Amino acid sequence: MAVPSWLERLRAAGKTALVQDGKRKIHYLFEDGKEMAEEYDIKTGQLISRKWREKNTLGGTGKWQVEVGEPTSPLLGALESELITESSSNPIFMRKDTLSSFQWRIRNLPYPKEVYSVSVEEEQRCCVIRTTNKKYYKKFSIPDLDRYHLPLDAAALSFTHANNTLIIMYRKPKEILAAEEQLQKELKKIKAANSGDGDSIHNVTGLRRAQGPTCSYLHLHGTEEKQWLGHWLAKKQQLPTLLIPKLNQLGSHTSFSKDGQTPDITVFSHSTLSTSNQQRAH
Repeated sequence: MAVPSWLERLRAAGKTALVQDGKRKIHYLFEDGKEMAEEYDIKTGQLISRKWREKNTLGGTGKWQVEVGEPTSPLLGALESELITESSSNPIFMRKDTLSSFQWRIRNLPYPKEVYSVSVEEEQRCCVIRTTNKKYYKKFSIPDLDRYHLPLDAAALSFTHANNTLIIMYRKPKEILAAEEQLQKELKKIKAANSGDGDSIHNVTGLRRAQGPTCSYLHLHGTEEKQWLGHWLAKKQQLPTLLIPKLNQLGSHTSFSKDGQTPDITVFSHSTLSTSNQQRAH
């Protein structure tokens, strides 16, 4: 069986959309259980952030790993945060793409441009940053090229330096530009959860639904999805807005009722959805 292309995997994934603060936010759920969340500028279609999450070794939900956008610092306890702080002078590595190139920025590098060199390691499929003063060394890959099975091209790589920041650019291959253009067309067709268009929950792709006699069962995958569902409930079901924050504190299941008696909507977490379906079958 042929391995599906990356674009085919994106098309097959469950997708949920939300438009907020000038951004189009897309959540993907893949068949292997991995999740990807992306944010795009709604006017330009430029990618703002991309992060990944998958199950940990114990089967629980792992932490989000940032691929594109501002890096997130690990959450520390109240006491730890007072005692342990990251030095503001340490180099900070992040990826921030443009429409035509992949781009990385390393802040807090005060050395002049002639100190740096950036090269491609074809066998290891990575780029390497070196300094003549031995003060900084970094290897990094370009996951997009790996997903599309494209080779690295040294001629596409360039860099500059300004304001204590090293900026590295890799010109996007024509294959990726074409795929991104096609993907943007398809993402725009997804009804946003808070768009107000239509009356059916089928406008929110990526959330599994099974109709019961008095309530709907919705499959959630994490805090962000609960927030998105909260927007949908507030818009489509006109539930009291004070109920919406409770979506971020769901346990195994939570019922919402407009009249205070009969549950209109019951929200089940991932671990209890299959059990609830079996009970309704009987």
